[in-house]
Amino acid sequence: MNKNIIKILLCMLIVSTNATYTDMREYSADECISRIAKGAADLSFCSRYNDLSCCLEGVDEVIHERFASMMSLGMSCSFAKTLVMETYEHLKSWFCLACDPNEPNYRFRTSVGDERNGIKPDLTSPHVWTWRVCLSFVKKVWSSEDLPGGVKYNTCGLKLPNPCSDQKQVLTSNLTSTVPVLHGWFPYQCGDNNVIPSRYFHGTWIQAASALLEAAPPPNLPDFRFVIVDDSINTNFRWEDTPCFEAGSQPAVPLTLTVALVVGFVLLVL
Repeated sequence: MNKNIIKILLCMLIVSTNATYTDMREYSADECISRIAKGAADLSFCSRYNDLSCCLEGVDEVIHERFASMMSLGMSCSFAKTLVMETYEHLKSWFCLACDPNEPNYRFRTSVGDERNGIKPDLTSPHVWTWRVCLSFVKKVWSSEDLPGGVKYNTCGLKLPNPCSDQKQVLTSNLTSTVPVLHGWFPYQCGDNNVIPSRYFHGTWIQAASALLEAAPPPNLPDFRFVIVDDSINTNFRWEDTPCFEAGSQPAVPLTLTVALVVGFVLLVL
């Protein structure tokens, strides 16, 4: 091999190994993870957030790809069919969490905790952030009015990624070898498994529903971890005090924008 080519390859190797990436700890509490700043976007999959989004269009494509992998369930279960789309619409919303303009409001630093919800600081957790998810949304994911207990997924199931054995992926070429599963790899690199959630996930309904959401985490939110917040009416829940994903009483505009409008109105009156 030409010596100049070898030098170029070595330089490329040095550049790649010295690359630095943003640490999750460097994000602020009001900063989008999947976009520098909130703004309008032309999203084809998470289109409900086109007017104001926390994700880039490229992230929207990744979310669509991941959802399509989970929904690769045969022609009769195609997501293009209206009945199938209605059955899985809440899982689609779950996958689009990174694009929600309120995404920064849902999370708190794991090491600090969430005193309002009785969640103590966890100084040993590897998770930098923890996201709040509303109980009302978790119920909708698991059950519908006429089909409780995850039964609505019985007809088609879900295609979930298999866990990698001992954090290794087997590669077959001239020689069979194993390589470590790196952070950020496509989750289906170790195969997949078509499961029926009502049989696959056990325990109480909330344990089963939580296990389903953990098995299919929202794309583009690294090291994702969540807690469930009870947003029932009899708990005196106020979204403005404890923002959680997909609350029934969630305001139509982001919390930060709501505050700005209120302040502006007060100044105008004064």
